Amino acid sequence: MTPDSNMLVKRTLPYILVVLLMGVVFVPDAYMPRGIAESVLYVTAIWASLWCPNRRFILHAVAISSILTIVGFLLSAPQGETWTSLVNHGIGLLVIWITGLLGFERLRVEAAQEEAVRKREEALQHVRILQGLLSICSGCKKIRDGQGYWTHLESYISSHSEANFSHGLCPQCLQTMYPEFANRIQSIQG
Repeated sequence: MTPDSNMLVKRTLPYILVVLLMGVVFVPDAYMPRGIAESVLYVTAIWASLWCPNRRFILHAVAISSILTIVGFLLSAPQGETWTSLVNHGIGLLVIWITGLLGFERLRVEAAQEEAVRKREEALQHVRILQGLLSICSGCKKIRDGQGYWTHLESYISSHSEANFSHGLCPQCLQTMYPEFANRIQSIQG
């Protein structure tokens, strides 16, 4: 078997399984008396459709199961009161649709989670994080890199992250370095 044919089998196998399950349920549903509602068993085909590559196939499985339930009701031999058979098959249809809608919602939530994880992974590829223990000089604040070289703090952080720097002076350094201008600058800054 070639890789392409192997992939084709893997992609079509869930659909074949769903159709076979529908057939297995339809035959007794069509030949059993009307008082018995085997249509609830179509739920197994709907569950199997959750593994089909096409996420919307579950809705097709629900629609086909509903049609087969109605056809099975019409083909089966009448037994007992008709209203009980109608109620039984109506409950079967209700179970089919509820299961299908819940399954479709599950697939929708899983797709949303996969998209969120994909976006998170994409965002993490763009984030560079500084972590670990950094050796920093107490005097000049240079950092020792992995090769043992001492680099200015700004250079090290710029090369190991996405951060950029703008420089200024805090009020204490302004007073220490430029005492003659400190009062004027602080009054301007407010």
